[in-house]
Amino acid sequence: MLYRIDDPDTFKRANLSTWKDNTAFWLQGKMRHLVDLNEFMARLLDRELLDRRSEDGTVVDVGCGEGWVLRSLRSRSQSCTYIGLDFNDAIISALKDRHADDPNVTFLLHDIEGPPPPTLLGRADLVVCCFSLFEMPRLEEAIASLASLLNRDGRILVLSIEPLAQLIAISRNWEDLHANLAQYQLLGSHAGYDKDIDVGAIGSGRIYRGILYSPADYVRAAAESDLVVHSIDRIVCTANRVPQVYDAIVWRPGGNGRE
Repeated sequence: MLYRIDDPDTFKRANLSTWKDNTAFWLQGKMRHLVDLNEFMARLLDRELLDRRSEDGTVVDVGCGEGWVLRSLRSRSQSCTYIGLDFNDAIISALKDRHADDPNVTFLLHDIEGPPPPTLLGRADLVVCCFSLFEMPRLEEAIASLASLLNRDGRILVLSIEPLAQLIAISRNWEDLHANLAQYQLLGSHAGYDKDIDVGAIGSGRIYRGILYSPADYVRAAAESDLVVHSIDRIVCTANRVPQVYDAIVWRPGGNGRE
């Protein structure tokens, strides 16, 4: 069932605790989206980075997790500078060790809802945020943080999961789904849920916490940071036990207040 998020700080602490408990699992890279979106993500990175500028651009991966975006970049021989940010210090430490021999890779501890390191402000050609914004109870602050990283011509790429697909995934039967839909209608973007980490054909037995943000919620929050939609793609995957619907939204600066 869904629950109302009344205290953002309590939700964040519980979420971080869950992430730290599952650190070793995350680092194995078994999550379903790695299979569902691997080719799509590589093409999208090509489109938003290499097709628009030279290969020496800077990609900032906010909520980098176990480094999926970096692997996708390197699989296409993209030699850009990569900076991965995450709020889980155990993941950052492991990734620093894993990629210590790559001079173009940096990992930093950072909370997406807080101001980013000053050295990163205005630096990114592409900011990537995959499956992290729906864990952030202060959505406007999180997107403002992403926007502050962009250079004049930069883009923000966000990957998320469509809310109805999440409701189907957490519902045990039709009656449960009906009740969850009714709750979602009442709670909207304050609706929290706990969900098994999806690894495909079977459950993982591990839980993460999320918020049922819709694409409209993201667009409204982004408008507060003078971001406008550049493109939206929807990817439907039905191969596993639960259908999954992913949204890929790309924003660009709107220009207000820029020279």
